[in-house]
Amino acid sequence: MRFLDILTMALRNMFKRKLRTVLTVSGVAIGSVAITLMISLGVAVNLQHEQQIEMLGHRANRITIWGPWSPGIGDAVLDEAMLERISAMPNVVAATPQVWMQLTFVNGPYVADLQINGIVPEAMPYMGLNVAEGRVLTADDNLQIVFGSNVLTQFRNPRDRWIWDWDQVANIDPLAIPMRASFDFNFGQPSIGGGGQNQNSPAPYIIEGVGILDGVEWESQMNAFMPLSAVLEIQRDQQRFWQSLGGWWGRDVDADGFENLTVVASSAEHVTQIADDIRNLGFNDVWYDMQWINQQRESTQSLQTLLSAIGAVSLIVAAIGIANTMIMAIYERTKEIGVMKVIGASVKDVRRLFLVEAALIGAFGGLLGVGLSAVASYVLNTVGLPFLDMLVWGATGDVSVIPMWLYALGFGFSCGVGLFSGFLPARRATKISALEAIRTS
Repeated sequence: MRFLDILTMALRNMFKRKLRTVLTVSGVAIGSVAITLMISLGVAVNLQHEQQIEMLGHRANRITIWGPWSPGIGDAVLDEAMLERISAMPNVVAATPQVWMQLTFVNGPYVADLQINGIVPEAMPYMGLNVAEGRVLTADDNLQIVFGSNVLTQFRNPRDRWIWDWDQVANIDPLAIPMRASFDFNFGQPSIGGGGQNQNSPAPYIIEGVGILDGVEWESQMNAFMPLSAVLEIQRDQQRFWQSLGGWWGRDVDADGFENLTVVASSAEHVTQIADDIRNLGFNDVWYDMQWINQQRESTQSLQTLLSAIGAVSLIVAAIGIANTMIMAIYERTKEIGVMKVIGASVKDVRRLFLVEAALIGAFGGLLGVGLSAVASYVLNTVGLPFLDMLVWGATGDVSVIPMWLYALGFGFSCGVGLFSGFLPARRATKISALEAIRTS
């Protein structure tokens, strides 16, 4: 028999028993909708995680290590040797301490107290610290500085009325001429004679501005960056100055190592493994932004598995319904099967007829399921359900996302369920004896 003849017979047989066919197709559609929606929730969660990683930008690849404030015997220390060891780890593209200090800058009549971050110059591009004007730091720089994007809003004339207004900017070019800078808090203040210095003040540093950051990363807006070696040398001068005045000095970088270390991975996928390798070196205080995203993934994975299992159970029930429908059809059409064999239909034709009927039930159910899934997804995204907020904390996007491949998967799975459910009934139909079927009908 031609396939077109078999298809025509299968459709005619399905419409002979409309109510049974509608109920069976509805069962398949419900199962298809259930599993499609359950998977769509997982797709939405993954998209939310990807959006969160994208929002993190370069910070998604960063790991921050905090060393002991006062290292004891046997404690791991963030010193130069450890810095080289971590930099050589697989998938680590940059590693730098971040040494912070405050310097007071003077440019003509303007004064600014800037937060300085001493880093390894080569690490700047990997940390997303790109310039909008000028250039980044290089390995040959010493008393050079790259300003944050909001540098002009931080300069004020101390002789003017002190009103903090972010829209007010100093009329200076921070890259035009070198500036004087000092760690002395009184530097540049008009109340101190001699242009803001007293006789005990240290000599100011002459620092050259070479670039202004683009302000994309939050830390590139208000902070300024200098070579690590230069900042460490200024800190040593500051330490000697305060000690000469009998003052107290806190952490000694030369003796206690760096307070923290920033490590940049080649991609976000390698961050967790690098963090584990660093912990194995003896550092327990290791933090990375991907950590809380990974925790969310782990916490939602069990919920996604449960929801997918519910959808799978629905399809199993639908498969049982198809199998029941086909078996009942065999009992009701025993004479028809016998007649087909008598007039020359082969065992293969009989098998194909019942398999095509089962596949059509699955296909109709799949098509109906695709349409209902689209409607249900729209309703979920419009109305929403409170428990779906558990999937991603702070999520603002759709809770159900059905890409085209998921529609195709739902339809194909329904067809597959129909074929699988019809296999045993079709096999049973092929074993019916033609003469016995005619005699007993």
